[in-house]
Amino acid sequence: YQAYQAGKVDATFVPTVYLARWKGKNELHQYPAGTVDYLVPNTHVAPFDNVHCRLAVAYAIDRKTIADRVLHGTVRPSYTVVPKGMLGYYDGNDNPHYDLARARAELARCPSRTVPFELKYGNTTPDIVNAVTAVGTMLSQAGLNVKLIGLTVQDWIQTVSQSLDATHTQLVFSSWSQDYPDPQDYCTLLLRSGQPLNVGGWHNAAYDRLVDRAEVTLDPTKRAALYIQAQHLALSQGAMLMIDNELSSKLIKPYVHGLVTTEPYNDAVAKGLNWANVAISKH
Repeated sequence: YQAYQAGKVDATFVPTVYLARWKGKNELHQYPAGTVDYLVPNTHVAPFDNVHCRLAVAYAIDRKTIADRVLHGTVRPSYTVVPKGMLGYYDGNDNPHYDLARARAELARCPSRTVPFELKYGNTTPDIVNAVTAVGTMLSQAGLNVKLIGLTVQDWIQTVSQSLDATHTQLVFSSWSQDYPDPQDYCTLLLRSGQPLNVGGWHNAAYDRLVDRAEVTLDPTKRAALYIQAQHLALSQGAMLMIDNELSSKLIKPYVHGLVTTEPYNDAVAKGLNWANVAISKH
């Protein structure tokens, strides 16, 4: 961002604290992106080996407050695994939303509700720190015994890239950006039994059957319905605890032409995915 201001680079993402100063200027491009932020519980250890403790977290998170007041409108609340703009997205109204009374009720049903746990996160940007700090406060208000642990970038990557058992992690803040714009890249890779990126170790045979069927279903309507059913099953069990879907804010110099933004990707890309369409005019 500093290099952009100094004229050393032609494009950059905008830290949210500086976003207001660019509002209304033609250099600012804001668009939905395919990145989702969420918590992953270790379903093998207390307290999150119990579904009610997982759901207590799911109902304790006030996603709208995080989106509007903590992250200044640079994300939107997320209630589904698949982000908006992709096949299989739906409003997620049947999945957990913020409800403090429900969070406390779920916690009361969890035998290990008093077990202390650490919420680990990558101490990388002010936005992440602020969002996780807000989540920690919300969990405490629901009665959960949480402690926040900031990790270096490398330690965080190692944590979210392998079984949480290996790093003795109970709960971790994670993000996912798809490799390709398809629900399989979210629903199968992150939650199906046996997948390396299902780091929380959640296992549900019914879920596995749904996503396996979706992978070989050609009809888009039927395929979307299978992924919707699978997402509801996973989120109603607290397999993932969704927080937000990121919105990208990018500055592009006015002399750069031929870059476009699109929801399934996380960056400005060449029009038609052909870099021959991108040009730099005299400046």
